[in-house]
Amino acid sequence: MNIYFLSILHFFNDGFQAGLILLLPFIAKDIGLTLTQIGILGSSINIVGILVSLPSSHIAEKFGPLKTLKIIILFFLFSYLGVSLSKTFPSFIIFYLMAGIAFGVFHPISMALLTKWTNRKKLGFAMGNFGSFGDIGRIILSTFLTFIVSFIGWRLTSSLYSFFALLIFISYLLFKTKKQSDPNLINKTIKISLIKILKNSKFILALLVNFFDNFSSSSLFLFLPFLLLSKGVGNSTLGLFTGAYLVGNFIGKSSLGKISDLLKNTTVFIIAEIFMSIAIILLANYATTTPILIGLSTLLGILTQGTIPVRSTMIVEANEHHGNFEKAFSVSTLVSSISNVLAPATLGFIADHFGIVNTFNTAAIIALIAIIPAFLFHLSLPTKH
Repeated sequence: MNIYFLSILHFFNDGFQAGLILLLPFIAKDIGLTLTQIGILGSSINIVGILVSLPSSHIAEKFGPLKTLKIIILFFLFSYLGVSLSKTFPSFIIFYLMAGIAFGVFHPISMALLTKWTNRKKLGFAMGNFGSFGDIGRIILSTFLTFIVSFIGWRLTSSLYSFFALLIFISYLLFKTKKQSDPNLINKTIKISLIKILKNSKFILALLVNFFDNFSSSSLFLFLPFLLLSKGVGNSTLGLFTGAYLVGNFIGKSSLGKISDLLKNTTVFIIAEIFMSIAIILLANYATTTPILIGLSTLLGILTQGTIPVRSTMIVEANEHHGNFEKAFSVSTLVSSISNVLAPATLGFIADHFGIVNTFNTAAIIALIAIIPAFLFHLSLPTKH
């Protein structure tokens, strides 16, 4: 029950974040915000997420992880309520930053809780399902938001989402966690400083895996439409290909996570990364027909998102001996967030100066680089987790 409730919170957390982004065009039209101001509001959520990643572990230690998640719900509640009442750009910044804090703190704490509540033999599958709930929430809540805005306007819509957050908060108050009795759960925590955690070479290798894999895959969806348009795909059918990519995302997270429970996580990751690199090169350089483009888009969606739960199990494995998963995931979230900021700008620069095809070729090379720390991790931990 604990894990399912945590997944539901992930559904709303990612859905609320996506909804605030999709409100921006309506706000801009009504208030008269410039595109620069819209860009600042949109990026503020991700940037503040970087700043709060590390402090999130200390917040969880001070207030407790479950109480911290309760506070996060309130942050989204007041963010949407504040947005619905805002009339000036500075006020919008305040409430978008508030949402960014909630979004940034949620993931490292929730991933740590998921790790503590899950049998290690099923961790990859649990990580994949947990990630899928966030994706589903992002799609459903954002789609619902854009639908109702046309009927009641963005202010009432924002107020409605604030009410949704209130209902979740009340449900959270009624929810009682049960003490885990599974003997396969390893939840002993040894007090250890963040600096000592960072001196762990296995953890550094896992962080490098996260950085390079995330760098190579996180922005591909952003540039995929431009690649497809360069291949002559029409605007009317573009959604078919991007939809295939998103379908692949759902398949990848649950399937590769499950496979990593059966095989060694590093083996699954290395094989997936090799095939991802091949799929990127084929899609960018050789694919021309519609069936092949759709097939490769789906495969790319599977592999780019499917490695997320796999590499998360590496974070757990590298820190199992001390059990400070809040600190470990706060660092890995910080590393992933940095790559999320660097990747779009870097790949966009390559696209402008060397062409969209070479953007994808670069991503393929970086995906192969991610194999190096994964292989070294494999050598350092030869036995299955």
